[in-house]
Amino acid sequence: MEFVHDARTSHWEFYLQRIPSTRLLAPRERLDGMCFQQFMMVDTYFSRFLITKKEEFLDRMVASLYLKENERFALSFESAPSLFKRNPVLLNMEKRLPVIRALSKEIKFALFLNFILIKRWLGAAYPHLFPQAEEEEKESQRKKNKKEQKKQVTTNWLEIFDSFVGDNIPQAEKYQIMPVMDAFRILNRKIRDAKKHNH
Repeated sequence: MEFVHDARTSHWEFYLQRIPSTRLLAPRERLDGMCFQQFMMVDTYFSRFLITKKEEFLDRMVASLYLKENERFALSFESAPSLFKRNPVLLNMEKRLPVIRALSKEIKFALFLNFILIKRWLGAAYPHLFPQAEEEEKESQRKKNKKEQKKQVTTNWLEIFDSFVGDNIPQAEKYQIMPVMDAFRILNRKIRDAKKHNH
């Protein structure tokens, strides 16, 4: 929990690399090993928890974020079975949720805070794609007094994904399993270029 003492800074790694008493692992530093679809789901559940404070969304966020070593959030249909290495398996969310629900609230909230720091780093690296990252951190620290809360603006990943794929529907799966940092670079550049074109 030491990292929460300096929430003003950004971070590109998860401090809890493995959830205690499980085989569930965080993405490697700089989100290495995470696909675009996985991030979209994690961030969607993150935003829903931020707005509603319903623990169900926090559980689903953590379940989407921490996977077993041989587990994947999305698989390519073109992946051929191999006799020489373990074949990856797809995450079963409903079977995973009971494990996450059994975790302490302290652990889950620490992972939530860590993700805020990850998004601050993404906001600095890809400001056109994550302009609201800093605002999300402020929202998480506001008091629960309704008068002090502001309406939270969330990222519409479905809309972003649709614009990313465009008319290339047959290649949608390719974009889903694309390494997330590659997707971010492309999207950030597209948004930046579109803004320049409109000015």
